[in-house]
Amino acid sequence: MIYRKWSLLSGPPVILGGAVVAAVALGILVQNVTKGEQKKNVSSNK
Repeated sequence: MIYRKWSLLSGPPVILGGAVVAAVALGILVQNVTKGEQKKNVSSNK
């Protein structure tokens, strides 16, 4: 009974939390890549 209650309460939040963490990680990764490309473009233009 306790396990079933725990799984019902933790299932959706764990899935949503994982999705949020993945989205944030992807956003940071994209920002780092675009910043790196901008730096390369600036240095190659000089």
